Amino acid sequence: MPNLVGTGLNQVPTNSMLGGLAYQDPEHASIKNLDLKNLSQINSEIADTAVDVFVYDTRKDSDGGAWRNRTQNTSWYNETLNTSTRGSRKDFPAVAVIVSESNRVVIYDGDDPDLPMWMTVEPNGIIDWATTNTTRINISALNGILTTVTNDGGHLFKFVEDYVEIMYSSANYIINSSRTIAGRNNSTSYTTLSNAAVRVYKMVTYAMNDVAMTVLPNAPIDSATGLPVPTIAVATDRGTSVIKDDGTVVDFNDALGSTRPVSTVAIRGNDILHWNINNGTIQQFFDALSATADSTNDVKYNYTSSGGHATCENISALLRSAGDTPYHLAVRDSKSIAAGAQSGMSVFVDGSDRNFVANNHSIFDSRVAYITSNYNTGWMHGDIKGAFLSDTSSKIELITNGTFDSNTNGWTAYHSVASVDNNRLKIDDTANAGGWSSVVQEVSTVIGKTYQFTFTYTSSSDNFLAGHYAGSYASAGAGTQPTSYTDYGTTSGTYIRIITATTTTTSLVLSVNNAGVSFVDNVSFKLAEEDRSVNNNPLTVYGTVTKSAVATGAELVGYSGFSASNRLSSVHSDINFGSSGSATICFMSWVKQSTTGDYSYIISVQDGTSTPVGIAVHTSTGNFYVYEGSEVKSSSTNIVDGNWHHCVGIISTNNVLGYVDGREVLNTTTSNPPNLSGIDRFNIGHFRSGTTNLYHQRGSLSLSRISKSIPSAEQIKKIYEDEKHLFNENAKATLYGSSDAVTALAYDDTTNLLHVGTSAGRSEFQGLCRINNTTDAVTTAISASNGLVAEQ
Repeated sequence: MPNLVGTGLNQVPTNSMLGGLAYQDPEHASIKNLDLKNLSQINSEIADTAVDVFVYDTRKDSDGGAWRNRTQNTSWYNETLNTSTRGSRKDFPAVAVIVSESNRVVIYDGDDPDLPMWMTVEPNGIIDWATTNTTRINISALNGILTTVTNDGGHLFKFVEDYVEIMYSSANYIINSSRTIAGRNNSTSYTTLSNAAVRVYKMVTYAMNDVAMTVLPNAPIDSATGLPVPTIAVATDRGTSVIKDDGTVVDFNDALGSTRPVSTVAIRGNDILHWNINNGTIQQFFDALSATADSTNDVKYNYTSSGGHATCENISALLRSAGDTPYHLAVRDSKSIAAGAQSGMSVFVDGSDRNFVANNHSIFDSRVAYITSNYNTGWMHGDIKGAFLSDTSSKIELITNGTFDSNTNGWTAYHSVASVDNNRLKIDDTANAGGWSSVVQEVSTVIGKTYQFTFTYTSSSDNFLAGHYAGSYASAGAGTQPTSYTDYGTTSGTYIRIITATTTTTSLVLSVNNAGVSFVDNVSFKLAEEDRSVNNNPLTVYGTVTKSAVATGAELVGYSGFSASNRLSSVHSDINFGSSGSATICFMSWVKQSTTGDYSYIISVQDGTSTPVGIAVHTSTGNFYVYEGSEVKSSSTNIVDGNWHHCVGIISTNNVLGYVDGREVLNTTTSNPPNLSGIDRFNIGHFRSGTTNLYHQRGSLSLSRISKSIPSAEQIKKIYEDEKHLFNENAKATLYGSSDAVTALAYDDTTNLLHVGTSAGRSEFQGLCRINNTTDAVTTAISASNGLVAEQ
């Protein structure tokens, strides 16, 4: 059932309150406790089959809702009340909660905490042309106009004008009966247009999926209503059609509109955005609402599947796994949107650059944050190359009995004998039964997740091999060769393997060859410290790094305990940050340090041959500095005070900049700019020169990032202001619950809250922080306005 919940601007609600309140601000109603699970307390006609919900606050109309007081001459105002299709109130509610089902629309009176039915638009009437072919109805409302779109056409219910207009794939059809709102439920059909004065909006197709409305600053005034004419964007199976405020229709798609349905549309400033289902991108059309002709000139957002789409103009990447759809969109302001599907939520902020090169990465000054049920990346700026330390919990060990203190429980031997010898696993293949002589443990894994498989072994006789089998080894049969493995020969040591799961069960295989015996100990299998950026180059954990909450009760964790042997590194293919004199790199991280000593590095990068560069804390002064490869460029800002600080270091050609907590603290140049054309290692919490690890971080780190794009001072300040709240006591950073799948999104532009629905409930975000949540599943839609939230 749709729930009606919300909070006032002057309230600090608990989670339980959010699940059990119907709220209107004191201007026209009061709070009333409701058991929202009991349909009879709201209205027996609210159905579980709701397709869409919309909170229509007429006070946000161009005239503040004054149009409601000049409709006494309309057919709908004077129709018979207290019927199955009309409630007990004549005038249109100041706040209406509009609910659509598969073939009808119900308008509820949001001025009354009991939410009684005010009006219904029934099947077999205007809304489905008497064909009963509608399977979905999506809705929006503005300036006295309710717009409905279906899989078989759409309509504009104009309450001031008392008239119903049609949107269809042809301009040659009209309804052949009364087009007043009082006649909305009359059995009707369509006929060939014979009256040129009748308005029918010709859309790119009749199959419509979503609708959004806005009023542009200089919109013409409708002489019939005295209100500015809204602009209406409709997502269809062939792109988006925009009904302009002059009555013309302009179509937008990517030149393949006939095969590219779009499921969701949003208006942001003068632009439109929609989710293109078949090519898996969010497409943006700059200045679409000013266009006078059809356009295929779209800007596409990148996405993460297979390392990112190669033909997307906006470098900031959508959080997306292969197959994720549909995407839900919510506009935060003229520069920002939120998008969510099965993988989680992406929050975008566009930069100032609106020039782009088609099918090429050409917009580099935007930023994006990914938020899921177990991590929050903070802002990733531009051409991000690595985003680390964004978890909200410690990694759980997935191996049972990896230390073999007394037995081999949890492990199964195949063609070998498993036993404990001096607190180690002994794998004995002296019988040489043939095939792979292995000891195996099966673990549950999540497809697409990256794991770190660590073990120590000493071999007493012959080659040791280790790897994994994608699936159940027991089902595959003894002696099966692993999906991936390495022959470690007879060289003892501690080894790390990085595995990306392709199945829900992964079998870890330890094997000895040719009638030999090997000893294995300290076996570990955990989720890797992932790179949450589009590049997906996880950090390898050497030794043990401690993880603890950044503040009491906070979800985000900090990483500490760094030393020469306890460290984090990401090794990958060469990344070209530019050669000497043209290199650009931006380091960004939060750091908390209480003591000084030797140089204390936050992040460094290297290519294995040239001198590394990075950001760090000075050995004696405790000041933040940038190391540009030849000398330390130190600020005069001390950050060794036991508090969290946001640190940014930039090398751009021969310029070296530093920022602490959003404030510029370093601005200098270097006469010896570094060569960063072949970086192949990111080091978190230490400095690495050649193969030597030193200058480890003496405090804690969180949200460490590396980008090839350089943010402006204004962008850095905004990033700091947004992220600092994640480091407060009890700060929540993730979607509530354990599911990443976003089922609905809505933004309340009055309270500045983003509402995110999942199967666990509705999470309310202020900036990057979750400030509240409910615990009732959201399955279909959310709408929010002025603190009033309706959800299904």
